Amino acid sequence: MDKIDKFCVLDNVKSKEELHRIALEYIDYYHKRANFYKYAYRVFSIIKYLALAAIPIIQVTPIAGKSPWVVVIASSVSLLMDSLNDLFQMKDKWILYRNADGRLMREQRQYNLKSGAYSGLDDEKRFHMFADNFEDIVQCEAKEWAVTVNQVKERRKDSSAVESGDK
Repeated sequence: MDKIDKFCVLDNVKSKEELHRIALEYIDYYHKRANFYKYAYRVFSIIKYLALAAIPIIQVTPIAGKSPWVVVIASSVSLLMDSLNDLFQMKDKWILYRNADGRLMREQRQYNLKSGAYSGLDDEKRFHMFADNFEDIVQCEAKEWAVTVNQVKERRKDSSAVESGDK
């Protein structure tokens, strides 16, 4: 069985250790993705704001008269950073991954501490409940992702229609 099958079919998970290993890999994956998109979003946004802030400063200096392209470049950098954030949905991905990561960590903490829905259950019931809840969280994240992608597609379709004069 390949690695993807192990992650997709919890029926093949026979031990608590294997389930916890898979859970930790998912948590690590979501955590790394959330951090990547958080930093990418922030870096692109900071570059955009610095470029925008530089424009009025450049306008009042002698540089603007000698090299008018400096203002154009600063404007273009700002537009590019904003477009990349939008194109790759940096903020949306950051929030989706962060939320999934937080839900998975909470579920694992409750399972390990035998608290919340796991309190008072025997080990076998706890194990199966954790597997079901864990799978539900991952599935929910996938659904939220699909909704987000579809919303972005609709926004782009609507803006294309407005630009072409169809609306």
